[in-house]
Amino acid sequence: MFRRLTGIVAGVVAVSGCYVRRAIHEPGPVPGTTVEIKLTSDATIGLSGLIGPNVRMLDGRVIATGPDTIVIAITRAVKTDATAQEWRGERVAIARSSIATVEGRRLSPVTTGILVSGTVVGLVLAANAVRRPPRLQ
Repeated sequence: MFRRLTGIVAGVVAVSGCYVRRAIHEPGPVPGTTVEIKLTSDATIGLSGLIGPNVRMLDGRVIATGPDTIVIAITRAVKTDATAQEWRGERVAIARSSIATVEGRRLSPVTTGILVSGTVVGLVLAANAVRRPPRLQ
């Protein structure tokens, strides 16, 4: 039973993983990449009719890239007051001149491995503490 539980917990931790964000530079993100796009101040105002007022950051998946635009399926929009609005993958073309930064989300194998190892060790120690009866002196 314990081995099964350890395997399940390790699997859940491994699937959720640890992710890091890294800046993506020219030529731009590859379609299918999950990105976070921070908009310029001018874009926050200029794109308000398209994506809503005061949006400063967009999360989503890149659909296509061109020399002047990046098309993303938006999953979340974050406003200047840090409130977030969930989206359902609506596609929006963002002009590159409206983008301050683009960061990609990537799995970090090292930190994910450390997290999984730590979880497994913690479970083993907890199981050993529960299984062993206290010693009488």
